[in-house]
Amino acid sequence: VYLHEEDTGVLKPVAFYGVGEEELKTIKIGEGLPGICASEKKAITLQDIPEETLLLETGFIKVRPKGVAWFAMCYKDKLLGVFAIGSILPYNEDELKHMEYLVAQIAIALDNATTHKEVKHLSIIDSLTGLYNRRHFFKRFASEFQAAKRYNYPFALVMMDIDNFKNINDTLGHQQGDIILKEIGRILSDNTREADIWARYGGEEFIGYIPHCGKNEGYKMAEKIRKIIEEHEITGMEGRKVTVSMGVAYFPGLKADTEDEIVGFADRCLYQAKSGGKNKVVVA
Repeated sequence: VYLHEEDTGVLKPVAFYGVGEEELKTIKIGEGLPGICASEKKAITLQDIPEETLLLETGFIKVRPKGVAWFAMCYKDKLLGVFAIGSILPYNEDELKHMEYLVAQIAIALDNATTHKEVKHLSIIDSLTGLYNRRHFFKRFASEFQAAKRYNYPFALVMMDIDNFKNINDTLGHQQGDIILKEIGRILSDNTREADIWARYGGEEFIGYIPHCGKNEGYKMAEKIRKIIEEHEITGMEGRKVTVSMGVAYFPGLKADTEDEIVGFADRCLYQAKSGGKNKVVVA
């Protein structure tokens, strides 16, 4: 089974039986029989294949197929992938029609699964920054906070705010503000661990949960992010620097029984960073 990757325009093998993984490769649309099947969106069959041309593994013996067919998996004229199957006997017309029907049903199920995945993704991701949205962050953080309390492992909670963002919007426009939000979202994604959870808190504010992180490590991580943003050349800013202020709360160093309390500590630290000159990190 090949799936069509829309962003790259290739067919990628994702499931197979009877052939080795090393025998399969990613295929461009229009390349080879699977690629031609995809580009024309119609079935292709090979019958009476000469011996020694191809061997398929059945699990206990290798067999030479007499027929191989490729079916385009499409739904509402949208290419989803290609389904290839081999037979020890040549295919007849009834078998091909039956398989085309089955592949069509597979395509419907695949489209439903893909749509569900996309809808779920849209429901938890902030479309501008590519980070989690606030609602999903606090859903995750609630369970992580309870686990940290139960097993007594440390974490840092970071609140971050873009300095002078209103002035940037007022003088350079909201489109430039959107560019800044996007690029800072990318910086957070590219320069933090996979285990860290970052989200857009609202407006120009961000929030991050850093698990298994001591007080010093939390400060160093926040300071690293602050410096990267300060040194980053934001598109369209023409050399004008963008800076951030950050507040960091550490658990279990602070006495906090609820998620709101630990967020409150981080928020107060952020306020101190903003009122103390901006472009700095303050730790509770």
